[in-house]
Order: sequence, then structure tokens, then C-alpha cells
Amino acid sequence: MFAPSDTLQGIILTRVDRLAPEVKELVQVASVVGDSFALPLLKQVTDHATDLASSLRELQRTELLQRRRLGDDWEYRFRHPP
Repeated sequence: MFAPSDTLQGIILTRVDRLAPEVKELVQVASVVGDSFALPLLKQVTDHATDLASSLRELQRTELLQRRRLGDDWEYRFRHPP
């Protein structure tokens, strides 16, 4: 029998596996940063600059990330921390 956390982890991994390669790469980099991260920090640690905005929108659309205002910038948070 699977524990609920195993089932949730499996569902999340399946959703991540369905992402485009560049979006999946962003998830991997962002998950190393932490459960939540500010946009300026993410820009510093990724070479994903040209597609960053569209990748972040895709992660919000798939409900893997949530976005909220943090002062003058945005903060992103994994809905289910990695």
C-alpha cells in the first residue's frame, strides 16, 4: 500500500515529466533554490533569461507554482514543495 505522500510525489513527478524540457530544467534549478524564491534571485541562478517569463507562466498554469507580490517584485512558491 502506498503512503499518501508517495502518491502525491508520484503525481507531481508525472506532471513535471510532461513539461517541455526547458520548463522542466527551470523546475530543477528553482527547487535547489528552495520552496519559495524571488524573481531576481531566479534570474541570477538560471541562464533561462529569454524564456523565463513564459516558463514561469507555464508552471503557474499547471499549478506547480504560485506567484505573489513581494515589494516591487514577484515571489514564486512551489504548491507542493520538492
